[in-house]
Amino acid sequence: MLCAICLSIGIFVGALTANVAIAFFVLLGLFIILAISSFFLKFSSLKIGAIFLLIGFVLISITCFTAYTDDVHFDSVYFEGRVKEVSKQNEDYNRYVLEEVTLLGEEIRGNVLVDVKTKFEIGDRVGILGNFDNIKFNPFNSYSVAKHRKQVYYSSKSIESFKIGETKKSFIEKIQIKIKDLYVEQLGEKEGAIALGFVLGDTSLIDYDTSLDMQASGLSHLFSVSGLHVGFMSTIIFYLFRIFKVDKKKSFFWVLGILLAYGLLTGFPVGVVRASIMSLMMLFAEIRTKRYDQLNGLALAVIILLLINPLELFSVSFLLSVGAMFGIACFYKRLTSLYRGDNLIVKRLLGSVAVSISANVFVLPISAYYFGTVSLLFVLANLVVVPLASLSYFFLVPLSFVVLIIKPLGILIRPIGLPILATSLIASGIGSIPFSTISFSIPAIAGLLYSFAFVIISRYYMGSKYSKIVLSTLSFITCALIILLF
Repeated sequence: MLCAICLSIGIFVGALTANVAIAFFVLLGLFIILAISSFFLKFSSLKIGAIFLLIGFVLISITCFTAYTDDVHFDSVYFEGRVKEVSKQNEDYNRYVLEEVTLLGEEIRGNVLVDVKTKFEIGDRVGILGNFDNIKFNPFNSYSVAKHRKQVYYSSKSIESFKIGETKKSFIEKIQIKIKDLYVEQLGEKEGAIALGFVLGDTSLIDYDTSLDMQASGLSHLFSVSGLHVGFMSTIIFYLFRIFKVDKKKSFFWVLGILLAYGLLTGFPVGVVRASIMSLMMLFAEIRTKRYDQLNGLALAVIILLLINPLELFSVSFLLSVGAMFGIACFYKRLTSLYRGDNLIVKRLLGSVAVSISANVFVLPISAYYFGTVSLLFVLANLVVVPLASLSYFFLVPLSFVVLIIKPLGILIRPIGLPILATSLIASGIGSIPFSTISFSIPAIAGLLYSFAFVIISRYYMGSKYSKIVLSTLSFITCALIILLF
């Protein structure tokens, strides 16, 4: 955990000073001196912390220095590109990510996000007449980070757009399109759109009202392929392994291969990578008959993600995924231990409530800071809807791949439309309840103090009971004062 914290601090400090040359070189020198001098001390934890602090600082500095920063602006210009991703398709507008873009006769670096009225499909070569602007790089702007992580450096709103031709689709793109068409054909547009969000995290067909209902009821995470989805996937795999009595070592490599394939299909979002690493660590610990520590598993996932791309630290999806998992690691066991009875139904019910509360402890300030809203009925919504979504996912994933091979069996998917429809109706009902969400914004420093207070009262803080009370109380009071004043 120390390595993950020091790496994160190094990245944060490096992002603050990346554009200030004097501060950058001063801090770089200090971190190098700290790393070297730590080897002359007896504390091994200080050595490791200093090294990861320096690594984080250097990585984010390189990322910021090499980031795309050219200032490009055209009020009206013609360009061409290939549709790489369908971000949104509805009656009002369509949003796509274009790759292999040529502007003024030259291929440009990176991808372009375009809003058009014409409907296109992945693989189409299109021509666009419209404005053209670069998305300015700013590591502390969530929108900028989200786009630059996907190498989307420009945006455009079209005046006119048309299809020029078609290009060869990759194997993954063909599967994605087939799954999309399958769900719409067998489940209808609305339920098919929700199913697509469940399985691939593709929200391009989700209508505006459904999106609002999911957000109001605290269920938006169902459409963001994350740890929940990998948990469902792992459950399916483990269940099949138990039936066929597969050896544990062989099952590990089967799980690894299947999770890699699922990552390729979904584009390796943060939640999938984080959950996959933790799932594989848990299975590896079981094979080696070692105790699996959830917090260390999360720390390793954070280190790997940040080493691959230090900008993840400023990504909303990264913060939500890690925050939810950290909350579960801190409070789930303590909450479930409050019930000492033997009733299995009550245990399962309280377990679901405990997961929802624990996950949202650290998610709430992130949601308030980035979105300005907080769901008040997230426990009720997750308690009712998550089991339905789990049921839908459990049958939908294996059936989808069977139908891709044997298309006439597509009719088997139709019954899954019932729990999906129920999910939509319940989310809509909960979302329509007055005060299901409140508009609530929180300054970053207040959010950090709030989170610090909960860390202090968690099972991972080893201080005395008195220090827990004093430190958490002071943090909560200071947090409240900052919110009231600012």
